[in-house]
Amino acid sequence: MHHNQKLPSMGTVICTNCGITIDTLPTQKVTTYYSICQHPHCRKKGHKHNSNYNFM
Repeated sequence: MHHNQKLPSMGTVICTNCGITIDTLPTQKVTTYYSICQHPHCRKKGHKHNSNYNFM
C-alpha cells in the first residue's frame, strides 16, 4: 500500500567555496550536493574552494 508521506530533509546542499549549508532537500537517503552560495566572495569568478573541505 502506498502512503502519501513527506520525505525527511536528508539531502544537504553545501557551498563549495565557504562550506556553509545552503539548503536541505527531502530525499530518501542521506545525500550531499554542492553548489555556490549567494555570498559575493563565493560568487567571484575564478574563486577557488577552500582546500579544507572534501568534495565528491
